[in-house]
Amino acid sequence: MPNDPLFDSSWTVRNIGQPPSYCGSTSGGLADIDVDGPEAWDLASGDPSVIVVVIDNGMQFNHPDLLADPALGFDATGQNGGGWPVQPCDNHGTAVAGCIAALRNNGIGVAGIASGVSLASARISIASNLCSPWTVQSGWVASALEWSVSIGARITNTSWTFTTSSIVADAYQASADAGLLHFASSGNNASTSINFPANLPSVVANGSLTRFGVLANSSNSGADQELVAPGATIVC
Repeated sequence: MPNDPLFDSSWTVRNIGQPPSYCGSTSGGLADIDVDGPEAWDLASGDPSVIVVVIDNGMQFNHPDLLADPALGFDATGQNGGGWPVQPCDNHGTAVAGCIAALRNNGIGVAGIASGVSLASARISIASNLCSPWTVQSGWVASALEWSVSIGARITNTSWTFTTSSIVADAYQASADAGLLHFASSGNNASTSINFPANLPSVVANGSLTRFGVLANSSNSGADQELVAPGATIVC
């Protein structure tokens, strides 16, 4: 068990029926609805030779629970953020990065499931002053995928959905052909179809589970969905 103080609320990694108290909930979940984090850590930890690209709105490289290498940053938007957050509302990418690889056994925060991998950040969105909507251009996403190949990345995560685009679809396929493994959100529209780009054959579509082991009310579902994973009331 890691010594990270919020680990006890991380039902996603180890669910013993505890309420995710950090999120203000008082009800517990269903034991063992998790990703078996401690069992996995008995076998292996994240490998720094594996680069995971968070395609999002920027990542705080110097966050004390990440301490990632700023050299692995890219801003496709033209705002020259270098993969860091730029707008006041650019906080989603840092949270996603924490789920993936927050430092384990450092006595602060949480423990990412793949702590030890090398995190990279590709910023592909510009938020309005009200935090919504976000502007995302197909060319920005394609550039992020091309950059991911250029740095020798192994995995990308896109917790976003976009307007269908042949430019983006081609970029996902080309980067998959180059060896990248892509994951993306199925969408949060409670739809029975999978959103783009998760519905592409080159992308693994991920739906959202609650701590009780059922599909989250907002999660999309459908024949194109390859995986479901913890996705509601997350502490990361």
